[in-house]
Amino acid sequence: MLMRFFIHLYGLISVIWPVPLRVVWPGVVLLGAWVVLAPFDAVLSRYGLSAFVLSQVIVLSALMWGNLPAALARLGKRESSAYATKMMTYILGFHVGLIGLLLWLNEPLLCQRVLTGGLFLRGILMVIGLAGNRAVMDNVAPKDEAEWCDSQRRHYVMVKVMVCLGLMAVNEALIAQGSLSIWITFAAFLWIVMHALECMLLYLTYPFGPPDRQ
Repeated sequence: MLMRFFIHLYGLISVIWPVPLRVVWPGVVLLGAWVVLAPFDAVLSRYGLSAFVLSQVIVLSALMWGNLPAALARLGKRESSAYATKMMTYILGFHVGLIGLLLWLNEPLLCQRVLTGGLFLRGILMVIGLAGNRAVMDNVAPKDEAEWCDSQRRHYVMVKVMVCLGLMAVNEALIAQGSLSIWITFAAFLWIVMHALECMLLYLTYPFGPPDRQ
């Protein structure tokens, strides 16, 4: 029985696609910022800041500047350059405003709830794609990443929605548990865990076998 369990476990692990760099580096930045800043938490508190909040701000800033060029390029392929620039300006303004709010309030709970909100928005976007919005669907499950038919892509997006819901529940449970160190470790590995869960659930749930990764 134990041997069968490990065989099945190995089978699940083996279907995980290679982890892309974009999934790894946010967690590295978050953990690095936390490890460096945590010893100076008492000093930061004199200036109305905390190591926890500042770590979140650093990783949000890194995500914003790291993803903005690629997002602008993708949007520019579908829309005019003026429209793409306008949308990116709104998105940039939202991120800057959010970072300013986090620094101003200096509330760890708000940082934790930002993650829940981000997962919720991610899930909503995917539902919009499933409802028939082709632009959103192409952004969530790009055709240039995998030559799948529409039914495969829809199933892939549904798996992503399920993973988002599950991780939202885990995040809220960890918030209720109260340990900031445990939460920040979860947040650092979140994208890797999300990637692995999506691959394994896709393998387990696709009715005609998992699509081949091109």
